[in-house]
Amino acid sequence: AKPIEVANKLMHQDNLIDWMIELLLEGNPKSENFLQTAEILSSILSSCNNDYKLKFTVSLNGLERLLRLINLYRKDRKIQTEEELEALANVFDSISALLLVQENLDSFRKLQAFELLCSLCQK
Repeated sequence: AKPIEVANKLMHQDNLIDWMIELLLEGNPKSENFLQTAEILSSILSSCNNDYKLKFTVSLNGLERLLRLINLYRKDRKIQTEEELEALANVFDSISALLLVQENLDSFRKLQAFELLCSLCQK
């Protein structure tokens, strides 16, 4: 199967995608699962159709939740390992993939997310 076909099938599994987002928000950033989940989610979002990218933002509130994760690092969390840094880079990749859809880009702008990302990069 092609990556796009697999990604689209996985995006049908709302419970799985929701669980992945929750693991990133609530899980232990030092765990291997944290990095692997961030990598898998990034691969799915990079490969799926734009309709699913929009669904991720609208139905699962995914873009806002990923930005909430980024905000944790801006405020409280410190990146402590190379794996954690790599996981965060994968979250940035996920957000970038979502922004290929105009409606998601509009949501990104409304959430003033560019400022958030820039403030994290300045740290």
